[in-house]
Amino acid sequence: MATGSYQKDGIGWQWHQFQTRLGEWWERLISGANIDRPNLPNFDSPMWEILARVVFWCVVVAFIAWLVWGLWKLLSPYLYAQKSPRDRGLPQKSTQGVSVSQWLARSRKFQQQGDYRQACICLYRAMLQQLHEKGIAPHKASRTDGEYLKIVAQLPQPQPYQTLLLTHQQLCFSNIDATASLFAQCQQAYQQIP
Repeated sequence: MATGSYQKDGIGWQWHQFQTRLGEWWERLISGANIDRPNLPNFDSPMWEILARVVFWCVVVAFIAWLVWGLWKLLSPYLYAQKSPRDRGLPQKSTQGVSVSQWLARSRKFQQQGDYRQACICLYRAMLQQLHEKGIAPHKASRTDGEYLKIVAQLPQPQPYQTLLLTHQQLCFSNIDATASLFAQCQQAYQQIP
């Protein structure tokens, strides 16, 4: 091959020709040469400016709403974990070091006030305190009702424990109304605890 000559039928040469033609086509398209635009709207009118602003702000608001929704989903477990005892349906006083007899006294007090929900929860707490004092299930803040159900299932008479645990679950996690009859069931279950 002589100097200055090159192959005109190879893949590289054909690729170069394609790129050149594509670039030329793009330049013609951008410059508007040989292209008629008879039916395009006039984008200089105020109507288009208003429409563009409305679309822009709709996109911005939608993006912000999506961002807030994502943050809410991300942070809501942490926000709900920080609820106060009142929000979780627990008695407002500290539950550390409260004896069984104190829980029972609180239960009677709430019953007399007609607050059957809190009265049932106090019976539930008295049962948990008994389990703690007997060494069956020492207090753990992370222990769930489901875990307590597994523990009491191994006891000789699990039914009264199960009644109180299931009632507590219903009171805290469903829309069940606490009535005098529900409290009577809980009280009877508590009295059956050996």
